[in-house]
Amino acid sequence: GTSPSEAWATLNKLEETKFDSGDTIRLHEDSVFDDTLFFDGDVNGEGAEGAPIILESYGEAGGKATINGNGKGYVDPMEKRDIYSTVTLYNASHWINRDLAITNIGAGEDPNVISNKDRVGLYVLAKNNGLTKDIHVDNLTVSDVNGSWNAKDIGNGGIFFTVTGSPTGEVTRFHNVSVTNCQVENVTR
Repeated sequence: GTSPSEAWATLNKLEETKFDSGDTIRLHEDSVFDDTLFFDGDVNGEGAEGAPIILESYGEAGGKATINGNGKGYVDPMEKRDIYSTVTLYNASHWINRDLAITNIGAGEDPNVISNKDRVGLYVLAKNNGLTKDIHVDNLTVSDVNGSWNAKDIGNGGIFFTVTGSPTGEVTRFHNVSVTNCQVENVTR
């Protein structure tokens, strides 16, 4: 998993790995994954100021690796609704997600038809986490996410950031977040 000749063949290994500050996770631009990714700061690590963990595409043509969620990716930590997300970043600071193509259409569903499920392309969730900071999203193409027409305030759409939980200690909030150069199209609600 540390060179193109020894690359992991699936995304599963990423979810089982603890990354260190400054690590870069690279997916080849020609790769198409019919899968989801869930990164938890406690399990998968957090970057540090000046040394974020980076998830990105690489390749000579400058293309984007594609992650097709296929309507899956249930996000268990969300209590208010059932959310299904292709790429989720949960309680993790100092992360950069860039140069990826993301979809989330339910299996066998028409991308132009609204679903009864709440779906997200990239979902950044902070829950009972105090300050979650330095999360940057750049140059993503998020398309064909057929979420629910009814859910406008909770986990539904192309790129979604939210905080939740019970404020028993430090209030959960984001600081220094950016979404730049992204193209979002054909996502409901």
